[in-house]
Amino acid sequence: MGFEIIDRNFDDPLIAVEDAFHFIDQHGLVDGTGLRTYAGLRPGYQYRTVVACTDCHAMHGTDNAKLIIDSSQKGVTQLNVSIREVAHSVTVNNGDYSQLCVLCHQMQVIVDDGDLETGNGLAGVHEVGSDCRTCHTHGEAIQAGL
Repeated sequence: MGFEIIDRNFDDPLIAVEDAFHFIDQHGLVDGTGLRTYAGLRPGYQYRTVVACTDCHAMHGTDNAKLIIDSSQKGVTQLNVSIREVAHSVTVNNGDYSQLCVLCHQMQVIVDDGDLETGNGLAGVHEVGSDCRTCHTHGEAIQAGL
């Protein structure tokens, strides 16, 4: 690409950023199939698609930690416009990222209370109100999950 990072250890955060750009999206390996128990994406998103950092992180700040977007209008660029422009709010509390995840995820087969509304008018993810980080992780070390 012309901007490779050299002279850094494999665990340096800058290397993780480069690896993520080239090999993974926020959800881990790009080879997802959408065939798991909680499979289902809202219109506009597809499995095996690299998702931009700015789909979930607002570059110029929000009230959420880790620059997580606070409205669907600030991210989720691939989401169908009819859903994106409704301005669904996103609030992250104590590891509950359900209002963020539900912007793009909507279970095809509802299990584990997946029909519970997350607080922003949308439903379709499981374990609403609990700490997502118990099972889901974001980052190079795991390369799967949140």
